[in-house]
Formats: sequence, C-alpha cells, structure tokens
Amino acid sequence: MRNNYFLRLSKLLLLVVLLGGCYKGSSYEGHTQVHSPFSNAEYPNSDSFAALSEQPHQIALLLPLSGQHADSAKAIREGFLASYYQQNGTKPNVRVYDTTKDSDVQRVYALAIEEGADFVVGPLSKEDVHRLSMLPPRALKTPVLALNHHPGVQSAPKHFVQYTLAPEAEAEQIADKAWQKGYRSASLIVPDNVWGQRTASAFTTQWQKRGGRIIHTVHTNASQDQSAAVRRLLGIDESQKRANHIKNILSEKVEFQPRRRQDVDVIVMAAPPDQARQLKPLFDFYYAEDVPVYATSSVYSGNPNPKRDRDINGIVFCDMPWLIDQQQGQNMRQLLNRNGANQSDQYNRLFAMGVDAYQLTTHFKQLQTGTKYPGVTGDLALGSNNHIQRQLSWAKVVDGVPSKVN
Repeated sequence: MRNNYFLRLSKLLLLVVLLGGCYKGSSYEGHTQVHSPFSNAEYPNSDSFAALSEQPHQIALLLPLSGQHADSAKAIREGFLASYYQQNGTKPNVRVYDTTKDSDVQRVYALAIEEGADFVVGPLSKEDVHRLSMLPPRALKTPVLALNHHPGVQSAPKHFVQYTLAPEAEAEQIADKAWQKGYRSASLIVPDNVWGQRTASAFTTQWQKRGGRIIHTVHTNASQDQSAAVRRLLGIDESQKRANHIKNILSEKVEFQPRRRQDVDVIVMAAPPDQARQLKPLFDFYYAEDVPVYATSSVYSGNPNPKRDRDINGIVFCDMPWLIDQQQGQNMRQLLNRNGANQSDQYNRLFAMGVDAYQLTTHFKQLQTGTKYPGVTGDLALGSNNHIQRQLSWAKVVDGVPSKVN
C-alpha cells in the first residue's frame, strides 16, 4: 500500500509539471474593486526585466475584446496563440485580460502582475498605451510590449516597448527606397482620409529630409472619378488649358495633344486594391507609363490574383515578408488555415502581428542588445525611441503576381 501511495504521488507530480506550461485561457472579468498593489506597497524588490530569462514564465495579454477595437484584438489574440501553440518544448503560461472590462488599464496591469505575470503584451489602444506608460517607474518594472504607440510616451523605461503596424513606417521606407534608386521629384496620390494624410505627411517629411521635391499631392475618393484625380496629378488639365489659351489667341484650329508634366520622376501611391487597379492603367493612358510607381502594401490584397492584378503590373510596393517570401508565406498560411475559414486582408495582417508579438516575448533581451528578429511582419529591431522598427520586403508586380526584388 505504501508503494502504491508513492506511485500515485509520483504520477500527480508528473501531471503538475506537464500542465505547468499550458495556456491558461482565463479572461479578465472586470474586478472593478481591485486596487493597484502599487498604491500601498513598494513593487517587489526584484527587477522583472533584469530577472527575465530568455523566456518569461507567465505572459499577460491585455486586449480590448469588446467594443470598437474588438475585431483587431481578436485577430491579434488568435495569431499570438497560434504562435504559442506552434512552439515546441517548455512554454510560459498565458493569461488573457479584457481591458474593456475596466476603465483603467493601470488596474488591469496591476492585477496581471499580482497574478504572476513577468511579461505584459498590450494594451492595444493609443490611449491605454499612454495611460499605462504614466505609471511611476517603481510600478513599471515588468517588461511591456505595447501594441500601439502614442506620441506622449516620452520617459517610459527601456523595457516599455511600442510595436505597431503604423502606415508611417511604410511611407518612410518608400521615401528611402525611391531616393536610393536616384529619384528626386515625387508626386503623391493618396486617399482623402486620415490614413492618406498620415501616409502623405510621413513620406513628405522623410523625402524632404533627404533633399527631395514634392511636385504635387492629390487626395482621392475611391467612389469618385479616378481619371480626374490622375489628370490633376499629372498636370493634364493644365496642359489642356494652355492649349485652349493658344487657340483663343490665334483664333484658329490648332492640332494639339495634351502632355503630362515632365518634372516628375516617381509617383507614390497609397490605395486599396480595387482603386489601385483603376489608377495604374490611368497613369499609362495619360502618358506616364514610363514613370515608376512606388506604393504602400495597401495595393496588394495579400492573396495572389493574377487575372485582376495584371492591372497593377509594374508597381513596386513594400509589404510584410510572409506575403512576399514563398516559404515564409506557406508557414503563415498553414497557421491561418488551422484557425478557420478565409479572413480579410486586415485580419491576416493583424494575425501576423500577433504571431510576431509572441515571438518577441522570447527574443526581448536580444532586441535590447541590438539584435534583429526576422519576423513575419518584417525584420524587427529596437529603435532608439523604444519603438519596434519593421524593415519590410519589396516586390514588383509582374504578370499580375508579386515578385520579390531587392
């Protein structure tokens, strides 16, 4: 009987060890009465970042699982957990906290730390990122990988890192790429919305910093006549006006063919796929078939469609490596397929962000030493401002299919 007792005890201990690394899918259920452990007592003396091994023991994933950001949050969560389950060997515990259950993200963070987290991923909204960064240093010793950035985050500790898929990164890299290719005078065509304004502003700032000229910027509406926008971009209307003026002066019929302006050596475009498929043929029609076109990732749907994407032949664009590199793309699509039915392009990109967010928790110390991580959303490195910098891949559309270029 004594031997049977020790046998049962051994089996129980083995079961505890095996379950130790399993995902704990408990969600934060509000806890509105929970008070921060930082208010009445000092944070434990050990510095969580200094004590952090290559892999954390427990990760708190802070996401808004209801409300306006819920769809984005769920895509990131699914990518995060897919990456988690794909990992072999010992894994950390993961606990998911719904930040919409409490109006104060600092309390959610405090609860996560109290329940054993030694690494925090999230929050997602800009406002929550800023709010969390305002905790006093003694209360913010646990590493944080925030999933957005806020310009007000200025004095957070070095282990408070911001990771985002902001359009500014793409715009700046397009400016750098175009400059390296020898272009100096650019015209921009972007959507007439906040995203378009941010893209244009980031490109213009980076381009002018290098010494480039902005010839013209046109803001378009996808529901309106695209040919009018292209004529404005290329100066066709001004050319026609000059011809009409000459005709009036001469009072006779004059043979005339409109010309595009000749001082543009690159066109920079941000547009969704359907709009891009209209704009590129119009560039060619209005005599700009010889002008190179550089674009944001928005022009590509993320799924090969040679029949439709022949209309964007010749466009050079930047994007996540997994959407351009065949091998990496195959691995990512396997993860996505395991997760269910086909999803939108936005879902797939946020899913990829979740995949990299998990991987960054196990490569956090390497980032701090300047080592890059080759992620699915880009080659990731820690910038001087504690932002994750994404180095994107480049492709040129050939016969309707993105082909990787240097």
